[in-house]
Amino acid sequence: MATGEPNILAVLVKIEQQHVKLGEGLAEIRALLEAEPTPKQLANRALQYFFNHWVRKFPNQKPVIDGAKDMGRFLRLIKQLGAEETAARVKRYFHRDDKFIVDAHYSLSVFFAKVNELLPDESDARNVAPPPAGCAHTPRCTSDAQHTVRTREDRIKGAR
Repeated sequence: MATGEPNILAVLVKIEQQHVKLGEGLAEIRALLEAEPTPKQLANRALQYFFNHWVRKFPNQKPVIDGAKDMGRFLRLIKQLGAEETAARVKRYFHRDDKFIVDAHYSLSVFFAKVNELLPDESDARNVAPPPAGCAHTPRCTSDAQHTVRTREDRIKGAR
């Protein structure tokens, strides 16, 4: 090799090292994308979802939210119903026109008091896909993704 020419082997080693670092970075990104949200993250999303619906209903105002208390209530609700059904019930709540709910200005405390009444009506039931095959959960799972999460949680609980 003549002097002044790059050492090809040294350049190759540097490129390989960068390739390894890039692969590690891509693996981290993939892990973050594939990671399932924690129950606390799901509860936070549910609270934010409620907040967004409330602000749409009452522009330029903010609901009274007790962060720790309401997060705990959403955590329990998500454990019982799942994140998708909880979101569906929030959406149904804001489409109700019951006098009690309207007079309470769609408050969070009334939502939690009325959550068992926020079942899908017949028109919702016609638009919902059948539960995943083999689902024995109560209430039945509404999607394959929900069924996978609940089955995994059941297995984890059984391993304790």
